[in-house]
Amino acid sequence: MTEEEKKRLIEIEEHGDLNGWVAPLTEEDIAHFVYLRSVFKRLGVNPSRATEEEYEAILALAAAEFYENPTPPAPGQQDCEKSARKQLEGGKTNEQ
Repeated sequence: MTEEEKKRLIEIEEHGDLNGWVAPLTEEDIAHFVYLRSVFKRLGVNPSRATEEEYEAILALAAAEFYENPTPPAPGQQDCEKSARKQLEGGKTNEQ
C-alpha cells in the first residue's frame, strides 16, 4: 500500500468517526419515504399519533403498494386500503 493510499484511508476513517458510518439515502429510499407519507395522509392517520398496530399496518400496506405496484393505485383500486382499514378498525384511532 502506498503512502497516498494510506493517507486516503486515514481520511476516510476520520470522516466516518466524525460523521458516522451510515450510508446516505438512495433515490429509492427517498421515494419510499415520500410514498409512505402519502399513504398516511391518504388514510388520515398522523404517524406520530398512530398506535403500534396502525403504524405496522400502514407500513405493510405502503411496502406492498410501493414494491409490488410502483405506481400509486388508481381511484377505483382501493383493495389494499380497504384491507388496511379493516386491520385498523380493531385498534385505537389516532385522534385522542
